[in-house]
Amino acid sequence: MDTCKNPPTTTEFNISGLEAMLAGTLCLMSAYCHRQGGSDTNHELIGLKIVSNLTCLQCQNSLSSEFRRVLAKVCESWQQHRRLVQSTPQTTPRAEGVYWHPAPPGLQ
Repeated sequence: MDTCKNPPTTTEFNISGLEAMLAGTLCLMSAYCHRQGGSDTNHELIGLKIVSNLTCLQCQNSLSSEFRRVLAKVCESWQQHRRLVQSTPQTTPRAEGVYWHPAPPGLQ
């Protein structure tokens, strides 16, 4: 395993506001996707915040136009996902440990 002998001295407190917003948005995306139980209202609010952050990030002139275009596409995808989730009635609660796909037969 290749380990860094001199770890970077930058901490999370030394990054720019733009980088902090991007890192926070990635954390929110992870929390949204890995939610287990909890309030549907909180889940919906996390989705709204992700779209809000992506919208704000894509308007930042300090980012390259290519990266802003990627952010716009990701934002559009999250908006479509939110509309789909809102239009699909939740008929059964998600049981803990149950995911959107079954494990491969060799792992069961």
